[in-house]
Amino acid sequence: MISCLFISALRFCVRPATGAVVLCALASLPQASAADIGARELSPYNVVWDSPSEDSSGSMPLGNGETGINLWIEKSTGDVVLYLARGDAWTENVVLYRGDYGLAKVGRVRVKLGNAAFLNPTAFRQEYDLATASVSVEANGTKLRAWVDANRPLVHLEFTSTTPFQLRTEIDTYRKEEMRGTLKFQKVLYSDSLKPAGGDDALILSKDILLDPKASQIGWCYRNQNPYGIPELDHWTFGALVGSTAMKAVGSSALESREPSANQRIEIATFALKADSVAAWQREAEARLEKTSASDSEAAWAAHVAWWRSFWNRSYIFVEGDADARALTQGYLLGRQLQAFQARGTYPIKFNGGLFNFDNRTKVRNLKTGEFEVREVNGDFRQWGGHYWFQNTRPMYWPMMASGDFDFMRPFFRMYRDILFRNEKDTRSHYGHAGAYLAEAAPFIGGLPKVTADQEGNHTRHYFTPILELGVILLDYFDHTRDETFAREYLVPMMDLGLTFFREHFPRDQQGRLRIEPANSAEMFWKTRNPVTDVAGLHYLLPRLLALPDSVAPSATKAAWRDMLALLPPIPMRREGDFTRLLPYESAEDEQAHNQENPELYAIYPFRLFTVGQGAENQKIGRANFDIRRFKRAGCWYQDPIQAALVGDAESAARDTLHALTNKDPLCRFPAFWDAGNDYTPDFDNGGHGLHALQLMLLQSVGKSLYLAPAWPRKWNARFRLHAPGNTVVEGAIQNGVPSDLAFTPAERRADAILP
Repeated sequence: MISCLFISALRFCVRPATGAVVLCALASLPQASAADIGARELSPYNVVWDSPSEDSSGSMPLGNGETGINLWIEKSTGDVVLYLARGDAWTENVVLYRGDYGLAKVGRVRVKLGNAAFLNPTAFRQEYDLATASVSVEANGTKLRAWVDANRPLVHLEFTSTTPFQLRTEIDTYRKEEMRGTLKFQKVLYSDSLKPAGGDDALILSKDILLDPKASQIGWCYRNQNPYGIPELDHWTFGALVGSTAMKAVGSSALESREPSANQRIEIATFALKADSVAAWQREAEARLEKTSASDSEAAWAAHVAWWRSFWNRSYIFVEGDADARALTQGYLLGRQLQAFQARGTYPIKFNGGLFNFDNRTKVRNLKTGEFEVREVNGDFRQWGGHYWFQNTRPMYWPMMASGDFDFMRPFFRMYRDILFRNEKDTRSHYGHAGAYLAEAAPFIGGLPKVTADQEGNHTRHYFTPILELGVILLDYFDHTRDETFAREYLVPMMDLGLTFFREHFPRDQQGRLRIEPANSAEMFWKTRNPVTDVAGLHYLLPRLLALPDSVAPSATKAAWRDMLALLPPIPMRREGDFTRLLPYESAEDEQAHNQENPELYAIYPFRLFTVGQGAENQKIGRANFDIRRFKRAGCWYQDPIQAALVGDAESAARDTLHALTNKDPLCRFPAFWDAGNDYTPDFDNGGHGLHALQLMLLQSVGKSLYLAPAWPRKWNARFRLHAPGNTVVEGAIQNGVPSDLAFTPAERRADAILP
């Protein structure tokens, strides 16, 4: 039976390599800074609504890093409705390249108030509170406080009223039948040999299974039927238990109050694990609840609030000056909190909706006919499916370093390390040589298709850049943390595999230099020779890797890297009078543009060769090429705001960052449900780029140097606390373009600061 308060200082994780369930202690947070950011500073940026919502497009998000919810008050019924989600709720077609499903909701719960307090209210207030990561609703003398416990896998719904009333909680089952569709329109990328048990009639989604009810507990689960025979998905089951000691089960799908009460609580726990049967899954889930230690609700709430207070004191940015400054600050704060809601599970954040996709209306390919049609979809749907696309996953993780959210990055590193080690076997099988790379798009289990020079080009087939950018993120993480264990277990072995692949996979030119061909220049140009994306990446990475301490990088490994540096072709560029033009590639079979990217600007970001701090001439080259870029866009995955900040263009950086952090989907009410762009709503690419760009406008690091306000517009002032390499924290203010009240931890890092 579910306990009224099943509380523990531990959370449950599933390691992707084995599916084994282990206990993982929640990471401790650093002590609050002197600024002590709390409700007073954050409350002006809360989201407040004065009316219920039509549907889940008007939901507010909450989460604890592993479990997420969309919560809304349904206008037509007055019900409290929740979508529940986990980052490991994998369904049958996660291996499909363009399947629009794969990571589903755990399910949906509906709470009906016997006093109908939220139906046609005369006065209504719903508030999303940044400081406490909670939602409060008040109408007609009834209040709701909803929160997802920061320290344990538990959703809390707490009701109070001026008079006693009844509650009814229902499992709002919507997956009642299996969904099937043809594979003709959904390419299997993981392995061309994979075929589902049902042949071409592929199982897209299974159906929910109601559990045997207990006295005051109901629940359901979803069993992955694993038609492709993927070991990691065998017996994979996810679901939830709903309960309250003050309620009784009415059948298998509802709870009702035992008697009217003015104070009522409902708690929901989600789990995902391997189990031989539904009964075994229920037993294991219930056993976990029984093992958790009991505590009173206010103690749990106080611990939850303390966690979030520490989170906010890790890092902050408050922009001041005008209405745009307020909107920019709110977008930054909400965006960072939404990352925290999703980043402490087993797998990285999904760019295409994350844990917070909702009932939507969008263009969908009919799985039987192949024709596109506009139709209503539920929260299980997400365009671009369950694959991780590296170019779309990285934006959420770049800004976590300046925020000091290093623990949030571990699932990202762990998944890609596991994928890379698995891909090493595919590399030997496909090509007969050592090393490995990352496919641009792959399921969490990884895998590489065999790519040959004679195959036709496409957006991702001859695309090898992700391992190089991941190397920069790994290096930056090490520079920030100086964690030598991380360097030995992640950075060095992963980069050794990636660089070995480049060295052994590609031929040499007549001068004996590496000839990277055929290889895409981003997704823009296909099958080129020496694309700038890869060449710039190698030129940027290798010197930094060679500078690693000998205690983490063996001398033999460094020797191989040093030899490789001497083999690199020059960065593609051309002198045109006084102007140096960066080129997307040295040459190409097909110069047709296939996307809306500026691959030559990869030499600015992510490979920071022509930026602030790289010498006046290189920064001038970067700025000039940024100014003449072919595509000028912001929002979604477009990199303009980051590149603008890195070349010191304050005006463009301010404009494009403001767009990114206010780019709400017009169908949504919540301001940080970013517009779909080329992805899906909420688009976390959009938010990640906005966070990163705002940080770079305030602080950039090159070597030991700390550049303060290198791209900050004079129209705005700011207060900030940001993390920099060398376990450094910089805090202070910007007044009329001039940094002030600066404090450095450690204090000696002040000597490395370069002021505008």
